[in-house]
Amino acid sequence: MAWGARVQFAGLLALTVALGWRGVAALAQPPRFDPAHPAIRATAWLAVAAWAVGWPRAWRGSGAWMWGWGAAAAAFHVAVALHVGHGWSHADAVRHTAEVSGVGAGVWVNYAFVAVWLADAAWLAVGRESYRRRPRGVAWGVHGFLAFVVVNAAIVFAPGWRVGLTWAMLIALAAIWKSR
Repeated sequence: MAWGARVQFAGLLALTVALGWRGVAALAQPPRFDPAHPAIRATAWLAVAAWAVGWPRAWRGSGAWMWGWGAAAAAFHVAVALHVGHGWSHADAVRHTAEVSGVGAGVWVNYAFVAVWLADAAWLAVGRESYRRRPRGVAWGVHGFLAFVVVNAAIVFAPGWRVGLTWAMLIALAAIWKSR
């Protein structure tokens, strides 16, 4: 493993420990109906950080382990949110999402986000060459959708300075992408 990959691995591992422990602890408890539970926000930031670190490599068709790690973090976040935020009630998740965003069906976008990311990560992991040769429109569609959801989730669920942090991260990622 190259030095840069080791640093990224160490960073993701540290973030997973720092942010993921709350999710693990929350899942060990009985289900709740607390959409403000700190484990939800912590695991959301873990997924966003893994997306931000993994996206530039996945775009180039490399970093399958990192991209898969991020997809798993997103699935973990949804599980934590459903467990501690909504007591595993899809109806409660829809109601809460409607209260916060005005669009209850937006919860299905979260499910689609995880499904698309997991499918994309699996494709990269098992078919790296076909992944690299896929039509540009497919790559733009997948990565554009994921970025769209990250930005909208930050606007809806992480108000204040966190929105600015998300925009700064996206601008930095755009600069990285453009420089390649």
